[in-house]
Amino acid sequence: MRAPEFTEKSKRVLNKCSGFFKTIIKPFSSNNPEKGKLNKLIRSTVALALMVVLFVTMTFSWMMSSFTSNITNNDYITIDADAGLQMNYGEEQNPDGSISINKALRDDFKLHECSSTDGRNIFFPIYDYSPNGDKSFSNGVSTSDLLFREATANDKNTKYISVDFTLSSKEATDVWLSSSSYINCETSKNTANAIRIAFVNKSVDGNSTVFSSAVSKEYTQNDTTDTVKSISTLGVSSTESVTPHAINEYIFGNANGENGEDLVLFHIDAGETLRASMIIWLEGTDPDCTNKVLNISDLNIYIKFTTSYEELRTITFIDNTLEKWVDGHNDNLDTNVYLIDTKTNKLHKMDTEKDSYVWTVDIPTSITNVKFVRYDPIQQGDSPTEWNYWDAGDLGACSTYYAIGHSAGLWATNFTPQTITIFDGTNDGWLRGSNESEFKVKYTVTDGNGNSVAMDYKMSYQHELNRYSIIIPKQVTQVSFHRVNQDMTETGHNWTYLNRGSNYFFNITGVNKGYWSTRYIYINDAANVKSGVGFAAYFYSNSSGSNQWTGMHSKSPSGYYVAVVPMDKQSGVVFTKYKTSSDPSWDNIYNQSLNTLENFGSNNRFTTKGYTGEKDGVKNYYIDGYWDKVSE
Repeated sequence: MRAPEFTEKSKRVLNKCSGFFKTIIKPFSSNNPEKGKLNKLIRSTVALALMVVLFVTMTFSWMMSSFTSNITNNDYITIDADAGLQMNYGEEQNPDGSISINKALRDDFKLHECSSTDGRNIFFPIYDYSPNGDKSFSNGVSTSDLLFREATANDKNTKYISVDFTLSSKEATDVWLSSSSYINCETSKNTANAIRIAFVNKSVDGNSTVFSSAVSKEYTQNDTTDTVKSISTLGVSSTESVTPHAINEYIFGNANGENGEDLVLFHIDAGETLRASMIIWLEGTDPDCTNKVLNISDLNIYIKFTTSYEELRTITFIDNTLEKWVDGHNDNLDTNVYLIDTKTNKLHKMDTEKDSYVWTVDIPTSITNVKFVRYDPIQQGDSPTEWNYWDAGDLGACSTYYAIGHSAGLWATNFTPQTITIFDGTNDGWLRGSNESEFKVKYTVTDGNGNSVAMDYKMSYQHELNRYSIIIPKQVTQVSFHRVNQDMTETGHNWTYLNRGSNYFFNITGVNKGYWSTRYIYINDAANVKSGVGFAAYFYSNSSGSNQWTGMHSKSPSGYYVAVVPMDKQSGVVFTKYKTSSDPSWDNIYNQSLNTLENFGSNNRFTTKGYTGEKDGVKNYYIDGYWDKVSE
């Protein structure tokens, strides 16, 4: 602070000092010249001492200034941001992203009269300059006639409000005030007219725009105020005639510019973070400033920023396929996924984190029907190669789409995936066949929007265990399987209206025949005992229920032959070699496993060792081997 200002402050403090100092000074206040000199000397000495004290006190106050949130539980003053804008203030920010200013105010906050042309420099009057000397205005004396001092750190958020925040945007946009913005004062309408709000763009040389509380443009066209622009070294103010803007002038869509355009408050470039401040003060030079101090409870201010964006919503696309292949990471690719507005065919690129299976994008709420497309990440340009698409249809209220296959997916909330698998338990292994047939699954499900959706999707063939799998919603209990050609035309071999309950393995034993389960076991034919004929498994138990034959087939070079365990057969199994020209039965087997190996319990793999000799006096060769338990 400049020396003359310290002098003025010292004089003012001296005038307000305790009776002790006044008692010392009083004897030297006569017209005696010698006493006058001594008077001046003592005053100068005391003023110098007070300057030191004042300096220490101001420094201490600056260091100790802090924000508390004990004013009130009500949100009297709030800043908010519309779709497309991200506002950040810090820990005091509300969960919805808005800012409740009263949380940043100090305990003793009151809005005191002051003056400013732009909200960047704040000046407070000194009431002692009044001719009456009683800290009140006399007739013919206005605030601008008084001695002034600059605002200090102790004034911020105690006598006027100043809050810093940032605004950012993914895309370049202009920023306006929303029509929901308002400034109200509960004390009186006249006092409300003296309230000022300035928005300062700290990213562009501190440019500011000042608003009065009037909503209509017409109200403030001639409402000029001689606000304080600067003060002299003696604390005397110089003024400038200012006409504050009306909120209505900067509201989006009101077209108040000279050429019929909207007046812009801020502009934000794509990805830019704009630093801004909002300052609120009580303009003491305004003729309507009849209340010199306002309590926080007298104010009701809501400011909302908006953009030219339509209201946006976030859409999420999740790769919930078996192989997690959508992202392309398994092929060392970073696949591009787009959301397409099917009405306009406009592409919206979706964002994803590295090594993530989740994509998101913000789109206007006017988009109602979409599809998701996976593109070749290498051949982009104007005509990228489309790899896969998911015709998602109507957006509805649900915002998350789960891809569960190459073209399979649905809108869902709290989607719980369930992998279901079909195995080849036929006598001759015809499920895949020489023509490499495919399988489809069909079921009906209620999606996240409450719609009944008929699902009809290709299953994924898994070569290792000669099976087909797909992910479905866990709540689906009734499905149908359909054998199809490679062009997806149906062959007429169907397994329909199958109630799986909580099971997830289905073993096909013939046309329209099969059974559900949750477990399989397999042979590892290490000794190559099969030698060109078929493996079959016979499941039995001593309890009630029919026993079950199933064929075992493998397309894998690893020699694994799978047998799905029926739900009611958890103890006994006999492995056999049989003639594949007919169904497995005791009438057409060549060899079988020994009785000592039949009870598999919790084991899941039988490994062949070759053959053993006679058993019970019968000259027959039995399949020899051992059980063990391995992770599947």
